[in-house]
Amino acid sequence: MIVLPNLGAEEGRDHVAPPGDAVRAFAWLFGSGAHILDWEGELGWPEALGPPLEQPLFELAGDAFAWFADAAAQARLRAAGGRPILPPAEVVEAIHDKAFAHRAALRTGHLPDCLRGMVDALEAEDLTPTAVEARVRELPPWSRGWVLKPRLGSSGRGGVRRIEHVPGALERLRRRGGAVFEPWLSRTEDLSALLLVGPKGELRWIGTTRLLVRSSGVYLGNQGIVEPDGRICSGSPRDEELCAAAAEVARLAAERGYFGPLGVDAFAFRGPDGEVVFRPVVEVNARFTMGMVAAGLVSLALRRGILQPPAEWVFVLDGEARGAEFVVPLGERARLGWKRC
Repeated sequence: MIVLPNLGAEEGRDHVAPPGDAVRAFAWLFGSGAHILDWEGELGWPEALGPPLEQPLFELAGDAFAWFADAAAQARLRAAGGRPILPPAEVVEAIHDKAFAHRAALRTGHLPDCLRGMVDALEAEDLTPTAVEARVRELPPWSRGWVLKPRLGSSGRGGVRRIEHVPGALERLRRRGGAVFEPWLSRTEDLSALLLVGPKGELRWIGTTRLLVRSSGVYLGNQGIVEPDGRICSGSPRDEELCAAAAEVARLAAERGYFGPLGVDAFAFRGPDGEVVFRPVVEVNARFTMGMVAAGLVSLALRRGILQPPAEWVFVLDGEARGAEFVVPLGERARLGWKRC
């Protein structure tokens, strides 16, 4: 098995090297026999989770995988002797494009009414300071500001929030497929749904999680609960709505020819009158995610009887165990922890 840990590749030449802890944890999903491309560090293994995996944690077709299966990644896998079974690279990029998430939310009725007309996907050729200024003027008073997000990106990086910064960011945003304009909202909860989409459109659930992110949206980790029956869930009262929306979006992705790992990010926010509003489809990740890594390691601990349900768990890359009673060091700062509940 061949694995390319090209974390952040969707940012193109703006790519920031991921922390080694994240690369190692991703590589663990594929078992000790996997050949990891373009990685010179030690993979190691957290002994507290028992012996290293011999087989991949997730059932996937083919013998070669990448974090983000764009054209460059698929070519690299084949050049290394792999026989990947992956969707066309243009399909992967089209589904990962934030414009797909926005249009899917509109098509499925999952864009809150108070945001209609306030979120817009701008093509690269239409991205100008004048176009952005026009949209800023149309925002209602209750919006806390605005953000211009690159359509191809990750981890909340590369957004623009001030008019004076727009001209200098245009080339970078155009290079990354254009931008999505939306109001800057007061978020109260960040969630993610994690699925595997089969080649025939069948859906297999990995679970749901709460996202741990900075105010800018930069990823810190995931947390959630293990239900008494072993299901990995966020523990949010919005889980059912999140799962329903994510399933609809996953089916739309499958209709476009996508299969493989799929993550749907969501959040709740303060609406026009201060009420909490849920936005169940914010971004779609047509790739692996760190939430899948976290849920995979939690499922392994469950399978081996190291973690007993019901429990609360947390996975972080910043070294903060956040109240966990049992903590497994995964690297320099990565941690997996849990406590019984």
